[in-house]
Amino acid sequence: MEFFKVANGLPMLIMCSVIVLVVLAQPVIMSLAARKRALQLGMTDGDMKKVVKSTALFSIMPSLPILASYLVLVPALGKYFPWMRLSVVGSVTYETSVANTAATTFGYDNIYNNDFPVEVYLSILLILTLGILGGNIFNLFFLKTYQKNVRKLMERNATLIPVITSAMFVALYGVMSAPTATNIENPVAMITFFVAGGVSLVVKQIAKKHPKLKEHAFTISLLAGMIFACLINPLF
Repeated sequence: MEFFKVANGLPMLIMCSVIVLVVLAQPVIMSLAARKRALQLGMTDGDMKKVVKSTALFSIMPSLPILASYLVLVPALGKYFPWMRLSVVGSVTYETSVANTAATTFGYDNIYNNDFPVEVYLSILLILTLGILGGNIFNLFFLKTYQKNVRKLMERNATLIPVITSAMFVALYGVMSAPTATNIENPVAMITFFVAGGVSLVVKQIAKKHPKLKEHAFTISLLAGMIFACLINPLF
């Protein structure tokens, strides 16, 4: 557990805190600019307070998966790096899958071994950081061109694009979920996967009568899966 001295040390806290502060500064600046523009449009402070209250309320539930993701990653990567990653562009799906891949490449079973040498731990963090930059770099240089070409295709054949994008997402979800859904050596994870998916489908059905519930389908299914996993884990 030598690497935890690095993972939970003061230098790691300082580096991650600087990054998080930069991220937090952005919504503050945008909020001030939005308030200035709202006053120019004739909105009152009372109107803006109502908007803030409503958006804050509906931001709580979607943020619960982030907290759950943080708790999942802390035992493997320490307190500060997951906090920083999930505050910027990280996600529990990406972090765990890529970190596990890196750990197995170095000859370990998974990221929860807690016996990494410091250099292996730092290598995993580097792999996680570099790996997620691909999408950001692509968006920076090619997103406008991509969107322009998509619009052109939509003008030619409006039914083709939804089919292509849906197929891409189905393939992506299939690749990411197959290892868990077929892992008979880990029945808790496999059963939890199907329970969480079933809860999500049920919530979406209920959301047909209560549309606001649709926004929270992922959060509810995630919490249901976590609770179910805690209940059945002692049985295995």
